[in-house]
Amino acid sequence: FRSRNFEKISNHRCFPAQFLCGAVMESNLMHRFFIPPEKLKAKDLLLSGDEWRHSQTVLRSKKGDRLTVFDGNGNECLALIEETTKQNARLRVISHQATPPPPLSITLIQALPKNKSMDWIIQKATELGVREIHPVFSERSVVRVSSDEAKSKTERWHQISLESAKQCGLNWLPNISPIRTIKEALALRSRYTMAFIGSL
Repeated sequence: FRSRNFEKISNHRCFPAQFLCGAVMESNLMHRFFIPPEKLKAKDLLLSGDEWRHSQTVLRSKKGDRLTVFDGNGNECLALIEETTKQNARLRVISHQATPPPPLSITLIQALPKNKSMDWIIQKATELGVREIHPVFSERSVVRVSSDEAKSKTERWHQISLESAKQCGLNWLPNISPIRTIKEALALRSRYTMAFIGSL
């Protein structure tokens, strides 16, 4: 893109859903819920855990309502709630769409910034269709976390990425790796066709 056009497009809050991942299904206008890939393939489709809790308590979902479920691997289904309990809802699939991945597989290796800037970076990287995110400690990183904190942060980033994908109608979720050293991340560079290094 020319810089002027790119600025105009990149300001669109849900850029990839409109431009990178093809046409948006009519079902994207509904509330979207995540079901892991292995469960989306199951004969009996169930919405459970936090996803069903949110649907039931906040959105007041009930038998006969329609909703959209996706697995983060490109699959999205329009479904009908057939039965509900406090623990889960049994769904009947009405239609299914397989969204191809973005034409470019982009990996982001990101040194940990201070404060909560990483949350914003995860959100925007998801919206832009990044396929892999590797948070790293660089030689001069100010931020240092314990193993327990690292696990907690990674779980939080997965949730931020998921919420971003729901909001923007994206059917692909990035793979967010555990925090590692920059040396470990750069050891993966042979997997990539091209590498760019940003520096301030």
